[in-house]
Amino acid sequence: MDGRNGDVPEPVPANAPPDANPDADKSKAFGQWAPPSFSDWADRARRHPRTVLTVALLAGLLLLLGASGLGYYWARAHQTAQGQAERRHAAQKFQEPLYWPPNQVRTLDATFHLATKWLPKPIPEGRARISAGMARYKFRIEGYPSPLRNAWRSDVSASYYVTVRLLDKDDFRVTTIKIPFTKMVRTLNPRGEGIGFTAQGSVAMPLRTYRRIDDWKVNWNL
Repeated sequence: MDGRNGDVPEPVPANAPPDANPDADKSKAFGQWAPPSFSDWADRARRHPRTVLTVALLAGLLLLLGASGLGYYWARAHQTAQGQAERRHAAQKFQEPLYWPPNQVRTLDATFHLATKWLPKPIPEGRARISAGMARYKFRIEGYPSPLRNAWRSDVSASYYVTVRLLDKDDFRVTTIKIPFTKMVRTLNPRGEGIGFTAQGSVAMPLRTYRRIDDWKVNWNL
């Protein structure tokens, strides 16, 4: 006998089941869970084939939608990056000076010259905005006829000006640049005689507008 405090343990019947595993009881007490074995999954699949097929179809559909979404966003990102690279290349191309064919005006006995280039607009971070910018121009008059000379010398020279019309490939106006004689500088030959006028300036212009320019004409108000 092995009793405690005077208790006597009861005899165990011969056909009694063995004691439960104390480790298993402890696992249940702490909420631990073991995944079903492969044989359990196979048995469930044999008993519920439609459920397994539905789950497989849904999983395949989700994978297909995920792959399609990733492919779409990758294509959009690639297209965006390619478009930005093309615009940067075009911006660099138009930053080179472009010398337009001269306009010869026989009635004034003068020839008008124009050179332009496009520059992007800088932003505080130091990079350049391709969509915004300005067109710089260099305007030159070759010749010193009396109508132009008198307009430049006049006390009201601000009311006299030359208008540069920038045109597209179909001769439609893209924009105009008004250059008053007050902004012109007289050019001289080595003997100090007047031989023409020059002017420089800039106008705000996005790159898409500058790219439309294909020709130019000049008018004057004297």
